[in-house]
Amino acid sequence: MSFIRPEVAAHFRRYRGVLEGVAFLLVGLWMFLRLYGAVKLVGALVFLVGLGLCWNAIRRAKLRQREGGKGVIEVTERRFSWFTADGGTRFSLDDVVKIEIETNDRGPVEEDLFWYFTLFDGSRHEVAGSAAQGDTIFDLLATFPGVDYEKVIKASSSTICDHFLIWQKRD
Repeated sequence: MSFIRPEVAAHFRRYRGVLEGVAFLLVGLWMFLRLYGAVKLVGALVFLVGLGLCWNAIRRAKLRQREGGKGVIEVTERRFSWFTADGGTRFSLDDVVKIEIETNDRGPVEEDLFWYFTLFDGSRHEVAGSAAQGDTIFDLLATFPGVDYEKVIKASSSTICDHFLIWQKRD
């Protein structure tokens, strides 16, 4: 039996990566300020690693997670698959030339966020935002250089009809 309310525990789990990064920051800072020689440089390196962990964890924590979506997303060896009872979609991430998000004002009763992946042949694949649970979509975005994470965060909390260009391949 837990004495912590489930929503509080979920909040701590969401920010667990930030807490881990802060631990690295503090250990690195202590090493840098208290120790001498080469260990001082190791402390500076640990501090920088903690800074990177914090930055990445904060970006992940800002994304509003949707639940109960239809289908399951799987990414294996740069192959994206979205399996649903109706079929789904499958394509290679190497073929993607544009990633977009469209939102509407129908949430939370209906699906209110959709990911669109445009391929080099012009085909456009739609994926429900609620299917992208956990870190799967975030890890997928990390493979595309120059992704606008601020737009992803803004789209994930949007309650109006809007369109966000997340990434586009440069020629």
